[in-house]
Formats: sequence, structure tokens, C-alpha cells
Amino acid sequence: MNYQICKSCGLGSLPTAQSCTRCGLSFSESANASINQGDPPKTVVILGGQTNYAATPPPKNNSKIYWILGGLGGLILVGGLFVVVVAVGIYFYSANKNVTKVENTDKTRTPYPINSRPTPSDKSTQSDNTDTVFGDEELAAVFSVKKQVGKFTHYTTLQPADSPEKKLFQNSGGEATAMYGVKGKNENVIYSIASYSSREKAQAEFKNYIDREKQKGAQMIAEIIMDQQNKSVNASYKLGATTVLTFCSWKLDNITLCHRIGSPQGATVINFYNSWFNIK
Repeated sequence: MNYQICKSCGLGSLPTAQSCTRCGLSFSESANASINQGDPPKTVVILGGQTNYAATPPPKNNSKIYWILGGLGGLILVGGLFVVVVAVGIYFYSANKNVTKVENTDKTRTPYPINSRPTPSDKSTQSDNTDTVFGDEELAAVFSVKKQVGKFTHYTTLQPADSPEKKLFQNSGGEATAMYGVKGKNENVIYSIASYSSREKAQAEFKNYIDREKQKGAQMIAEIIMDQQNKSVNASYKLGATTVLTFCSWKLDNITLCHRIGSPQGATVINFYNSWFNIK
């Protein structure tokens, strides 16, 4: 059957129709040619009780939807990986932050780093009047380890005395002295360490040392105090403009260390002592 196709809207109409039922365009033989459409199109449009056949619209292209869905899927995958990476990072960061820091709680320990005791290159430099292994060279190494004590910086380690008579602690097995200070401030400290092979030797020498300082004009701030509980003996005094804190500790096996901290400022002596022994 021949159908008339409207040139305006493309709607197909029966051969007997005078005008297009969709847009109203008048059909004429001179203006419209009958087109043999063969089998009627599948799309049926019913207008005004008349069945009209229109051309079947071309199938829709769904490629854009596939692209959109693919893009969304990619974003979800990337977002998921990002969340996993962030979660793993937070886990390891939290694990490191929660590690318990172990502090040295022995507030009265001797200042010598026992676990890193230096070995002198020449054993002959040790004094012959004692069997202690803490000679001048070993004690001087203490200051090379303790380069920084709180706010105090190590300036210099003095040469050990070349004879027992010139030693600060005359009967010690070894002795070393160093200067510490705070840059830009008048807070200098002289710190001396001496070693003895027994507690008895150290206590006897400590008393002799205080007697010698008194002969030089030392004014005692605190007389000799024996502290059996903390295994130490201590005293403090002023000699001229210098405030001195001196003490001996026999916590180590077969060794006693004696200390002398001196400074023109009494508060500096206490601050240095607390910093050296990590006392808060």
C-alpha cells in the first residue's frame, strides 16, 4: 500500500487522507509523491480516531551511559584505595605514637656511663697507688660522652695532674676535671671526678679534702653528711666567690666516685647537678 509522508513532520498517513493529522499540512498530488513504504512501520500513532504510521525512530545510543557508569566505578575504586591507604597510615602512626618511652628512673646513679665504659689505649697512664680501673684517661672520657648537660655545654677537659700532690683528691686512683657553661651567660661550672678502689678510702680522703678546703678559708654551708641509705657522703661550702657541692657515691661494685661541682653562682651548681643526674 502507498502511504503519504508529510514533508513537514514526517508522519505517514493513508492514501485517502487530505491533510496531515499531526501538523495539518494539506496533501496535494503536485506537492507530495506517494511513496511505497512496503510493510507499515512498527510505530503506530492514533490521532482523531485515525490510525497513522510513523517512521520508527532510530535506536538510542547508550554509549554515554556506559562511559558515565564506568567513570563512577573508577572513582569508587580510587576512593576505596585512598581510604585503605589513609587507614593503614593512621594505624602505623598511632602505633609509633603509643610506644612507651623508657626513662632512666635511677635518680642517684653515678654519672659514669657504665654500659659504654671506654678502654684506655695505654694502661700505663693509670695511677699505681690503687687497683681501680678508673684512671685519669677513663674519667676524662666521661666528659667526652657528656657533651651536653641540660643547658650546659662542654667547653674543655683539663689535663690531669702530673703528681698526686697536685690532684684535687690527692689519694685518688684517677681524676679528671672539665669546664661547662651556658653561651652568652655567666653560668660556668667546674666539674671534677675522682675514683677510689674502696668506700673506706673514699670516705677517709673526703674528710681530708674538706679539712684542706677549710684551711684555705672555706665557709661550710653544710657539714659532712653521711647518707647510708643512698650510699653516699656529701658536703657544701663557699671558697671565696665559688660555691662548691662535693659528694662521694659507692653504688658501683668495688669502686667509689667522688665529685666536686663549683661555680660563682650557687643556683648554677644545683641546676648543673640536677641536669647531670636527670633530676626533675
